[in-house]
Amino acid sequence: VFSSQYERALKQFDALRQLAPASSAVHVLLAEAYDGLSRSDEAIEELKAAIAKSPSEPNLHFAIGYIYWVQHRDDEAEREFQIEAERDPKNAQPLAWLGDIQIRRNEIQKAKVLLEKALALDPGLRIAHLDLAIVFTETRQMDRAIAELKEAIRLGPDQVDAHYRLARL
Repeated sequence: VFSSQYERALKQFDALRQLAPASSAVHVLLAEAYDGLSRSDEAIEELKAAIAKSPSEPNLHFAIGYIYWVQHRDDEAEREFQIEAERDPKNAQPLAWLGDIQIRRNEIQKAKVLLEKALALDPGLRIAHLDLAIVFTETRQMDRAIAELKEAIRLGPDQVDAHYRLARL
């Protein structure tokens, strides 16, 4: 059902692109449709086209980075998140996902610095709380890990990963 909706949306966005070829917003909408259809490479190309048309538009590099992150293409994701963080130092999201990449690489102290910085900017980032709990578990700070997991659960009660980690602790 959803894929047919994305297919219909894709046709509409293609028509919009022909009507407004200079619009970065059309490229962003097309990217969302492609991503929804699991056509990641095409989504990334549309986001890159949006950046070419509107280089200062926020969160486009984050969006590309997120697609790479989902695919575990961490080097490419890291590059895009870093660009977004440099362009908008008050945006906590790229810092949180950069921290997550450091967790994947087992670079615990680097992750801690990034995650704490992200949470100082936006204490509502669930992934940062979850990953900080991982940092505290690795460094044997169990009380702090439990507190971070409880906050991750409060922010995303339907997400099972924090519940599972808390039960294990």
